[in-house]
Formats: sequence, structure tokens, C-alpha cells
Amino acid sequence: RVASDAPQIPGFWRVTSFSTLTREKHAHGAPTAPTSESTESLEAVAPPVPEARVAFFNAPGGADVGTVVHDWIEAWDFRRVDPLRLEAHLKAGLRLRKPREGQPDWPDLLSGLFTTLRTIQLPGWEPTPLHELCSAAHASEWHFHLPLKNELTSRALADCFARHAAPAHQAYAERLRSLSDRGVRGLLQGFIDRLVRRGDAWGVIDWKTNLVGRSLKDYEEANLLTYAMDSHYLLQCHLYLVALRRHLRTVGRPHDQANQAWLVFLRGIATNTSRGVLCIQPSDEMLAALDALFADPTAP
Repeated sequence: RVASDAPQIPGFWRVTSFSTLTREKHAHGAPTAPTSESTESLEAVAPPVPEARVAFFNAPGGADVGTVVHDWIEAWDFRRVDPLRLEAHLKAGLRLRKPREGQPDWPDLLSGLFTTLRTIQLPGWEPTPLHELCSAAHASEWHFHLPLKNELTSRALADCFARHAAPAHQAYAERLRSLSDRGVRGLLQGFIDRLVRRGDAWGVIDWKTNLVGRSLKDYEEANLLTYAMDSHYLLQCHLYLVALRRHLRTVGRPHDQANQAWLVFLRGIATNTSRGVLCIQPSDEMLAALDALFADPTAP
């Protein structure tokens, strides 16, 4: 017989992540896009757009490509691309499939991508070019942990979106409800690709090498929002902002603004524009509702 005042063994507890929360397919299927091998050329599906096309649009896909791109950006201060450094980066051990026939080799292809990326604009923060917002490489891969207050379920997340999300985001609640409702306890962890700051305003960027579609029109706002909901990137952005706002409170900057996140779909970006960039801007009410799902580590 165990004494009534004996310490209780805690239930299932772990460190989980956004990817773990959403790894199951939802009811209407995971988002699909054509593979790079079957993708038609841009000219075959849309008229040429002067100064708006990047070679990366039809570049091969796969984990190796995503890793090469993300690793470069992670350590980059967004200065002009050094060809020798880029060549060394490409020789670091990852084996990339050759680009499609007629495309530049990888050094020229990625140099073109990164040169374009320096100049893009974030919706809401125009006309400042990205290289003026991303000069601090140490703001990459910002690691955070959020302590869960109780058991976190997809239903609890769905209720937040149904009650508090922006009108354009409320349909996402049903996608969340289609996931398994198995709860998790412990800590939620994540890695934010890049923190950006302009004065007292902060935001988060997530780089995406996903092939969303065959046409530049697939990289316009309405389609990108649907894609973000289908892939659960919308939830990812909201959770990242909750973590950032908690950090700002912890370091004594509770009045700084932090309610904008940007998904940068690198295959659709264009020089001096915000095409291919989806801005997610939740209300303070929405972020507060999500924040309430996590424990306050300063509370007694």
C-alpha cells in the first residue's frame, strides 16, 4: 500500500516540436506539388516576366538542396555573395543533382538566388530591402523552449484559431481538428530561421525551398496562404511569434511590437518585390490565446 502523501510519478512528458504536432496527414490530404523532374519550364506555363524570374524556380528539389540553401543563409550576413566562399560551401560534402538542362550550374544558380534574396521586401516593411534587416547572422536558428501548461492537443489549438484568428485564418481550425487529438506534455521546442528587427518592431522569417507550383501565379498571396494552411506552416508562424514575444518580455522589452512573420518561398521571389513572401500577422488577442496554453515559468 502506497502512502497517500507519497510523491506521484508524473505522466508522459517529453520535448516535442511543431513537426511532431503536425506530422499526421489531415483529412483532405497533404499538400502536393509536382516534382522538380516533371515541372514544366516557366515559359511553357506563363509569359516571361522581365526581371522577375530566378533560375531557382525550376531547380531540382530534395532534402540536399534545402540543406545547402538553409545552411548558407544561416551563416550569412547578407553581404554580396562571395563566389569563392559559395564554391567552398557547395564542396562541403553534399551531393546535388545537376540542374535541369539549360539552367546554370549550382554556383551560378545559387549565386543568382542569394543575390535576388538580398533585395526582396517583406510585406508591411517595404521598401527596406532584406539585406538591411538581416545583417546579424547570429539571429539565425534561434532555439526556444516553451513549457506546456497542461496537455496540449490539436483541439485546443483549433479552438484558439476558431475564436481569435484573423478572418482569413479561421478556416485553418478545421484542418487542425482533422489531426490526431493525442495530447502532449512537457516542452515545445523550435528553431526560428531568422529574427529580424526594425526599431522597436520584431518579426520572424522562415525560409522555404518547397516547390509550390508550376507558375509564378502559384506564388501569389492567396495560393501561398492555402499552402501554408495545408502544410501547417500557419501554426508554425504563430508559435514562433509566441516564443519571440515571451523572450521580449523576459529581457524587459514587453512593449516592443512582435506580431509579424514571413514565409519566404525561395522559388518564387523576385528582385525588389515581395512576390513569393507570405506575411502572417496575428492579432494580439490571438497570440495571447495561444500563449495561455503555455506555463509561466516565473509563476510561483
